[in-house]
Amino acid sequence: MSAPDFVARVGELDSLLAFYASVPTEYRDDIQDVLLYAQLFASHLNDFQGQWHNWMHYYRDRLESHGFVRQNLVIKDAVLLSSVSDFETASFRLASSVASAEVSALVRGAVRWLGIRDMATAYFRGGGFSESRGSMQIVPCEMTNDGLPSVMLCALRVGVDHGSAGMRRLVLHFKGGSYRFEPQRYAARRASVQGYLADKSHAVIRAFDPSELGLLAP
Repeated sequence: MSAPDFVARVGELDSLLAFYASVPTEYRDDIQDVLLYAQLFASHLNDFQGQWHNWMHYYRDRLESHGFVRQNLVIKDAVLLSSVSDFETASFRLASSVASAEVSALVRGAVRWLGIRDMATAYFRGGGFSESRGSMQIVPCEMTNDGLPSVMLCALRVGVDHGSAGMRRLVLHFKGGSYRFEPQRYAARRASVQGYLADKSHAVIRAFDPSELGLLAP
């Protein structure tokens, strides 16, 4: 699998969507709508940064009731980080537990592009850490041999370990999983999702040039 040919920021959150060239346009449109709808629904009930675990619960619930069929789901225990190298190693290793090397590189690139790595670096050098910006996710999509889109959800939450006396440590949480998007399952929901989004004129998906983002850079 090569680099994605489409990368976009979903809504106003630190959430990136990536399509590989094999995914047809009609599937892309539906997947984008469902992801944006699920994000808005979850954000109506919980704050993405401050209530991340609850937010993820409602987000995944909306996905699974709107055409996303779960293949596997990984919920990792918290990982304690004591240095920038710990942060780099852990984020890549956790993503690799559910994704290919290319997708893991996308996750690592997103951590860098969204500024979370810079915040971690500053924290370990004696600065503060903005926990209000410590959550992110990237959702890569590709086609499988059965002719349906495969969607990978990789979500990270980073915060300060307030229980470490005299030590600077961060806590990394990871939630990931793979889904198969089934258009026939979604068909009955399409009109209601599009109607919901039509009332949310502020909610947009902003595309970027993948080469400019450097998401596959080492």
